[in-house]
Amino acid sequence: MPETDDLKKLLEKNLEVSKESLSILKKIQRARTIDMAFKLIKWIIIIGLSVGLYYYIEPYVRDYTGIFKSINSFIPK
Repeated sequence: MPETDDLKKLLEKNLEVSKESLSILKKIQRARTIDMAFKLIKWIIIIGLSVGLYYYIEPYVRDYTGIFKSINSFIPK
């Protein structure tokens, strides 16, 4: 019977360690999911600001390129 008791203790210890490992793995998975969500939000903000900035600045760039083209037409080649 001592072997049975030892085996039972080992199984209980193994079950305890397995539950602890599962808890740690769930925390890691949750952290990875949150990290991925923040990265996605960050890139959406970066791309959105870039597009918005382009549409805001584009008329000024078009005006300046027109000015430079007109100046360039006066320069002899």
